Amino acid sequence: MNWRRLNRAVHRDVGYLCAGLTVVYALTGVLLNHLHDWNPHWKREAVAAQVAAPPPAGRFADADLARILAELGEREKPIGTFFRSPVELRIYFDGGRFLAVDLPTGRATVTAEADVSVAQLTAAVEAQGYGAREVAPT
Repeated sequence: MNWRRLNRAVHRDVGYLCAGLTVVYALTGVLLNHLHDWNPHWKREAVAAQVAAPPPAGRFADADLARILAELGEREKPIGTFFRSPVELRIYFDGGRFLAVDLPTGRATVTAEADVSVAQLTAAVEAQGYGAREVAPT
């Protein structure tokens, strides 16, 4: 028995196994990181609106934020704001909802993202006449 040949074959096979596991680990990481892009249970809705053009990011104040929210009829208090770029303001609310405002044009987009629960899916399916029916015990 040649130990050198055996050692080389085992090392090669373990290397192939490790390379394969690395590729699988990378693919599942990307898939889990971008789950909202392809998950049918994830729901995203966007509604466009128009507000008076607010001042640029450097001169933006709390009064401008209150004015934008009042123009849109928003009653909920935001949990945070963030300037995604010098021309885009994001206002975040509870429940995964956010408001994106384009500062030069005043165009606003309200986006709601939610994970649809199994109960909601079941109710929607049963409302269409599909789904499991209760069977009386025999």
